Amino acid sequence: MTPTPAADIPPHAPPGPPGPDAASSDVIHLDARRPSRQHLQPEPAAVTPDTDSPEQQLAETIEALLLARGHSLTDETTSSVYAATVDAVLLMLEGAHAQGVLEAEQHATLHGMILGMREAPKRV
Repeated sequence: MTPTPAADIPPHAPPGPPGPDAASSDVIHLDARRPSRQHLQPEPAAVTPDTDSPEQQLAETIEALLLARGHSLTDETTSSVYAATVDAVLLMLEGAHAQGVLEAEQHATLHGMILGMREAPKRV
């Protein structure tokens, strides 16, 4: 297909591609079907490793456990499965707290520890 020379475009042609006008009922407006940018989550920032911190030591321990099984938190699929597992543990923790199995202080301590585990993929 050869491009149309600019001289062949009538001077009264509207700018932009041809198509139905905005008032046409044949137009499917996609804006309402697209997810808004507010629903997109930004990529989490990488954490600068502090080799002496308990969080870094925990991340390295978790990575060692996974490496022994042939997996790594640096692998996207493994990291995703790990995140789902941590989310499941948090859900179980919330249930235990709601059922009175854990006191508020116990819940807060365990919740903080598990949130630290959630950060492991960012630390390896």
